[in-house]
Amino acid sequence: MAEKRVTLADVAARAGLSVSAASLVLNDRPGIRISPAARERVREAARELGYRPNLAARTLLTSRSATIGLISDSVTTRPWASALILGALREAHSRDHILHIAETGTDIATAAEALDSFLDRSVDGIIFAASRARELELPDRSIPVPFVMLNATSAAGDASVLPDEFEAGRAIAGVLAAAGIKERIVVLGRDIGAPPDWVDTLTVRRRTAGIAQTVKEHDMHLAAQLPLSAWEPEPGYEAIADLVDSGETFDAIIAMNDRLAFGAYQAMLERGLRVGQDVSVVSFDDDEFAHFVRPGLTTAALPYETMGRLAAELILTGATQPQQHLIPMPIMYRGSVR
Repeated sequence: MAEKRVTLADVAARAGLSVSAASLVLNDRPGIRISPAARERVREAARELGYRPNLAARTLLTSRSATIGLISDSVTTRPWASALILGALREAHSRDHILHIAETGTDIATAAEALDSFLDRSVDGIIFAASRARELELPDRSIPVPFVMLNATSAAGDASVLPDEFEAGRAIAGVLAAAGIKERIVVLGRDIGAPPDWVDTLTVRRRTAGIAQTVKEHDMHLAAQLPLSAWEPEPGYEAIADLVDSGETFDAIIAMNDRLAFGAYQAMLERGLRVGQDVSVVSFDDDEFAHFVRPGLTTAALPYETMGRLAAELILTGATQPQQHLIPMPIMYRGSVR
């Protein structure tokens, strides 16, 4: 037989107070005229009895459910983006809230169903998240609770939390300039002078603009720009292998992400070029393997956990006015720059 659930009446009886008084204490109602000793009796009784509040009843009473809904395209299935959820989870937990997660892919109808489901459960706010920063299409309906775009923007310019990719682009190119490397630089993944095309995300455009500004400011000279449609190790490997095999010499590579940099590492290793000595390499994202390649990869880290924390904080503090919150991308200095 299942154990009987401990009720508020049980707690009140143990503490020697009325049910209404016990409720006021456990719900932290301000301005109540109950002595500190009586309040402590209520809390002690709740601990001893293992009392858990009835959330459904509390929601009816307060119109707050102590939950946040997170609707994502593919954040939970992308290892590099899961820290977005970790940050939001930790912030929600620190404020006694729970995070409910729905993954919808890019289907707007599925996202609308997830939104309706969360609203039916009286969530206190909604986070719309993307694994790769871009403008998300929101369901065509009013959203009666606070909401924030995480690693994303909306057409209406709603509150959003994004990595500061422009400053990261400036800083990562500046690492080379500070090391005295201003000649024979290869940009791997994009042509920083080309107009944005349909595959460019918001972050890519800002990242390349930041690189371009530092290149101009420091009069840096590019040996080659190698646009690639896929930023994965194999295309990075093939592009740098072809460049070396063609007889082109270069002193540094700015890779548009760590996966491209990893492919470049392998191509140079096979051809006798030493990373960090013959060729310096800088990159973006701080993927897990950036710590373990040798030499370690100098890269601008995506601050996903910090971003997730801030998104939840904005929801729970009501600070969801239309504004882009740009989070700095710290440079992780390792051995890939001479």
